[in-house]
Amino acid sequence: MNNEVAKYYPSIKVHAVDTTAAGDTFIGALATLLSENKSIDESIIYATYASAIAVTREGAQVSIPDRDKVNKFIKEYRGV
Repeated sequence: MNNEVAKYYPSIKVHAVDTTAAGDTFIGALATLLSENKSIDESIIYATYASAIAVTREGAQVSIPDRDKVNKFIKEYRGV
């Protein structure tokens, strides 16, 4: 990573209900994957999906998805 590189990561289109925990979810998912030695690209993309799920639910802590829900959502969203 350096000052000469910029990359765009598109959002995941969902119907947002409550954005309260979106940032916390994103950072938590990002940190988790980075701690597992995943690439920054893979970690950001995964975190984007995780936070997309969170905004579709009301509340804070209860809206944060677990890994199984994120993985299932990724497969469904991508049509895999």
